[in-house]
Amino acid sequence: MFLRLPLAMFVFLLIVAALVGAYLALVRWFISWNLLARKFPVTDVHKLGRSYSGRNGYYWRKGNRAYLNYLFRIELAQEGFLVTPYFARRSPILISWADIQEVDNVDLPGLSEVTITVNYENERHIDFSVPKEALAIIQEKVPAERWQKIDSLSQLIKDAFLTNHKNDDA
Repeated sequence: MFLRLPLAMFVFLLIVAALVGAYLALVRWFISWNLLARKFPVTDVHKLGRSYSGRNGYYWRKGNRAYLNYLFRIELAQEGFLVTPYFARRSPILISWADIQEVDNVDLPGLSEVTITVNYENERHIDFSVPKEALAIIQEKVPAERWQKIDSLSQLIKDAFLTNHKNDDA
């Protein structure tokens, strides 16, 4: 009995590792990370501050949204922001400040973050969340006409509703 327990545990861990690997490969395929890596290649990077690990992403395609919770590390740089996904650590992307379509500054009780939107194909875009402490650098780099301040729950719901219907029309 004593010898079987370690073998059973080893097999269990092997199965869990295989399932996690399959899940991460599926996420990479689902959001077309290879396409993102080709569109936003990493060049010379001059990092500005700290690294924000475990950040969320939201993938949009034809009005459907997938939540990619805690799957990204984001680092602000002089050239843009460096995104390293946990499911493709060898394929980070560098999104230049000019490629950011919209920045939502969400300031609600219990929810305070900045969401950055990047379009990368006709009907696809991806949002990344960063903490408020990155706000000053982002405000310095992204033009004011791309900013949206969300400070009420009704505005947040309205924005989400309009975004869903805008993507349905695309």
